[in-house]
Amino acid sequence: MDEADFDELMRMQRFMASRIVEESEVDTKIKILDIIRDMDHGRNTPLSKEAVIVECIAQGITETEAVDIINKLIDDHLLKEPRQGFVQRT
Repeated sequence: MDEADFDELMRMQRFMASRIVEESEVDTKIKILDIIRDMDHGRNTPLSKEAVIVECIAQGITETEAVDIINKLIDDHLLKEPRQGFVQRT
């Protein structure tokens, strides 16, 4: 294998690794949205952010990941904060 082939292989490996990370994040976003929907029983009421995080942890999502993803969902306008410390689906 020459240097060009090796460089191309490394580029492809980095690309695939980044795709796996992106897909994992999308899966976690969907899981958290499902958790929120289940917690509010489909009524779309504000929920304590802390309660959502606790449920995420119970379902295998780390606290750090839950907080990060909830913030990204807010940035993506899939969740809103009707008041400090509460989240609601949009």
